[in-house]
Amino acid sequence: MKLKDRTLISILDRYIALNFLAYFAVCALALVGLLLLVQTFQMLHKFIDHGFPKMLWLLGQYYFYNIPVILANIFPVMTLVGASYCLVEMTKGNEMIALKASGVSIYRIIMPVFGATALIAVLGAANQEWFLPFIGPKIENFKRENNLTRDTLYDKYGRTEGGQLKYRVHEFNVENAAFQYGEFTRFDPSGNKIIEFIKVDEGQWLEKGKWACRGVHTIKFLENGQQEKAYRDEYTLVTDLTPDDLLQEDFIPGFRSIHDLRYRIKKEPERVDLRMALQGRFTHPLSAIILLLIGLPPVIGSERFSRNRVLGIGISLAVGVGFYIVSFVCSHLGKHGYIPTPAIAAWMPVVMFGALGFYFFDAMRT
Repeated sequence: MKLKDRTLISILDRYIALNFLAYFAVCALALVGLLLLVQTFQMLHKFIDHGFPKMLWLLGQYYFYNIPVILANIFPVMTLVGASYCLVEMTKGNEMIALKASGVSIYRIIMPVFGATALIAVLGAANQEWFLPFIGPKIENFKRENNLTRDTLYDKYGRTEGGQLKYRVHEFNVENAAFQYGEFTRFDPSGNKIIEFIKVDEGQWLEKGKWACRGVHTIKFLENGQQEKAYRDEYTLVTDLTPDDLLQEDFIPGFRSIHDLRYRIKKEPERVDLRMALQGRFTHPLSAIILLLIGLPPVIGSERFSRNRVLGIGISLAVGVGFYIVSFVCSHLGKHGYIPTPAIAAWMPVVMFGALGFYFFDAMRT
């Protein structure tokens, strides 16, 4: 390749990559702002309790702490939306036609987009591995000190007769050692199969691992696949769960490094959710590339989509939502033992969408 051709290609790469990054930033900031607005309305009553001057200061801190958390979750789908937006605008400006006429293939045109996406994925993984574990305790302390914690204490684990117990409770009263509206899920010793689901209107700590529960709905999952439902006015729940356990700091996988997750898994090997979170550290950054593979061909391979901004972004969002729905379903099935191992459950959406993406990408009109 001549030096002049290399220079032109280099200029083209920078132009497309910078355009893509600009659209990615706009889309990401728009979605982050929308999600922060939703969270603000959900917790507005707690901010108002602090009075107007302090409320503004707390809102600023709340936004500052939560932006990196939100970005860690949404960057894969935002890369697809940003890429679609960028390429649709290039098509509307007839830039894609000019590039194709000059002999540049569609694969070569979008190569800088994949390169920039790989960089974003690396930065996202670094944010998840180093920055969030650093800032995570500060976020939790900030929420506790300013009474901005959630009303529900959930996804904690204990043990009960014959297996593991996952529990979540609402409105826990520290002074009386009592709670209202509790949900308890009893697993078998392996932690993979649900044995019983218990929903409690209120519970009172007795002693020696016993809770006196009232208004109890139970669902037992039998070996033949049937469910046995029952209601009891009173029920004694026997577990190693104590009032102090409800007040302990949550082990939030999203705020932990890979090293911390592996250490916790060794201590609690029955915790399927931790093993799923560990696999997610590898699949989540990779999903940004997978979404491009499956989401870009419909956008730039269709004349209708490639010239319509709304349709282009809409198809990208639909692909992203579809991927997250499949990921959620696989995660749920993995946590409840319907998929053999957490690794299979975590990697199944990536493999499925990746294979489909390579097929679409290969068949794309160039």
